[in-house]
Amino acid sequence: MNNPDSLLSPSIDPWPARLDLLQSASGLVLGLFMWLHMLFVSSILLGKDAMWTVARFFEGYFFFGRPLPWLVSAFVATIFALFVVHAWLALRKFPTHWRQHMAYLQHMREMRHEDTILWFVQVMTGFAMFFLAPVHLYLMLAHPELIGPYESADRVWSGRMWPLYLVLLFLVEVHGGIGLYRLAVKWGDFKDAIAARRKLKRLKWGLTVFFLILGLTTLAAYVKIGMEHAPRAGERYEPAVLLPPMSKALFSLAGDRRESRREGDFPLLQRGTEGDFSKGCASLSVRKSPLAACRTLVVDSENRLRRGQFLPDSQPHSTAMGQEAGEKLTAAVDLQPTIPKPGRLLTPLCKRGGSCRSASPANEKTAFGKEGSGRVEGGMS
Repeated sequence: MNNPDSLLSPSIDPWPARLDLLQSASGLVLGLFMWLHMLFVSSILLGKDAMWTVARFFEGYFFFGRPLPWLVSAFVATIFALFVVHAWLALRKFPTHWRQHMAYLQHMREMRHEDTILWFVQVMTGFAMFFLAPVHLYLMLAHPELIGPYESADRVWSGRMWPLYLVLLFLVEVHGGIGLYRLAVKWGDFKDAIAARRKLKRLKWGLTVFFLILGLTTLAAYVKIGMEHAPRAGERYEPAVLLPPMSKALFSLAGDRRESRREGDFPLLQRGTEGDFSKGCASLSVRKSPLAACRTLVVDSENRLRRGQFLPDSQPHSTAMGQEAGEKLTAAVDLQPTIPKPGRLLTPLCKRGGSCRSASPANEKTAFGKEGSGRVEGGMS
């Protein structure tokens, strides 16, 4: 007699569901990465220095004090491995026989459902990416140091990579947009599925158009820079202002704070005469790190009244000119815009065989010769 248990259906294999979940998770990570990647690459639209800063950030320059391109290679290798895993999992659902292709095309024509058409578009774009995406990934894996405003522009234009990047742009954005939309429909829990699907489609197409426009604009910027830089192809970009590493900047800031807490480091903030004020700046100028306050607070030589200047309430050619209250004169003068002084004005002045004295406003005539003499002698006595 047959065993009743043999008539039952065999146990369900959970692995197809697990592989499907792994495919969805890998696709989600890759889709979000491509959007972030587009935002980082488009930093060239903000300027060459902005793109250089982003590139050095991922090389760890601001954390370790020097660029480490192998960090980029390690990250690219991880993305490359995830791309291979996702492609292998997606191949399980590809039509593998021409009869399956014909059956699906007939099914698509009869149903005329947008999601069915989107799935077919996703399959075709994914198949093309199997051959094109590894080219770019290998270049980034092998030459991570060639990422920068000039380096990337030379690769795009002088390296003749712009046709590949142009095709990849449409493949990646269309494939990734459809994939993220299908993930939301598949795993999302919506009360009104029809309304939610309609909203998700609008969001999907909006994001796809946005990233396509951003990508085309970014690619055009790299092509323009590459054409201008073609005679000097291979030259590395040097930023106009080299930002210090984050660790060194923090240590420097901490050191400056410790120095500023020492007694006598702020004579500028103490109440006193103008002579004391200037002497304080001169004493600070001989330190290794002179305070910037000395360069902006010394206003005597730049903002003091000159001959022919008078207050608004003084009448020209009157006996009251120059005889107003000293406090009123000083307040009116010192409220004028401050002109920063270069550091060379704060260094001590030494005569041959003589003693040194600070370059205070009173010594401006000595410091600048004829030019300073003209300005000092023209002042009010």
